[in-house]
Amino acid sequence: MPRPSPTNLTHKNVLTCAEVRSRVRQFLDLHYSFRNFDTELSRRTYKKIFETLDSSKYYFIESDLAKFNQYQDKIDVMIARADCK
Repeated sequence: MPRPSPTNLTHKNVLTCAEVRSRVRQFLDLHYSFRNFDTELSRRTYKKIFETLDSSKYYFIESDLAKFNQYQDKIDVMIARADCK
């Protein structure tokens, strides 16, 4: 199955905010040490997102990361509220 790209995204292969929240709950139900998506896990998630998307540090510049930094401690709250803004 091809991976989604901006040109081939359809409603079938895009997660809604509610689906993200549901999947996070399922993941945490099965996780051996994390039971809640708290600020610590939010920070780890934030770090992992950028390590995964730009491990070689070619794509994002400092000003890009500065814009995203405001979400570092809020991912948990945003998921709980199903807020994908």
